[in-house]
Amino acid sequence: MTLEQPATFEIAANTGSLKETVQKGQQLVWRPKGGASDGGFRVNNISVAFLRSESGGQVKMTFSGNVSSLGYLTSEEAKLNVNVRAKGGASLHSWSFGVSVKCADKDQPLTPQRTTSQPTLPPMSSPMSAASKSRNRPSRISPG
Repeated sequence: MTLEQPATFEIAANTGSLKETVQKGQQLVWRPKGGASDGGFRVNNISVAFLRSESGGQVKMTFSGNVSSLGYLTSEEAKLNVNVRAKGGASLHSWSFGVSVKCADKDQPLTPQRTTSQPTLPPMSSPMSAASKSRNRPSRISPG
């Protein structure tokens, strides 16, 4: 399986201590190697949130979304890598986690994935962007 293309998100301030990705219909779609257009799986309705409890304190990050099987079942969790970068491209933080894909999944909410970062992120007033990408080893499933 290969990822069609990574997704990039703009981050907007919701309150003074909370920033969240701006929803623009971004999705991550994996297709079988070799260019087949059928099968694979998709993560959509993606949101990455950043919450800082105090100025200069740790930042709690949460990734959520919905997963849909498009004819595949992963034999192991698909590994998702989230990379947070400043507008200039400097890497601020990254983390990885697993996503399970089951045959019957259709817009199933993912269990929110959380991590905490030391204060290496810029102040919450600084612009940021986030990108997600993955690789996995799925197994093709039979319909029904």
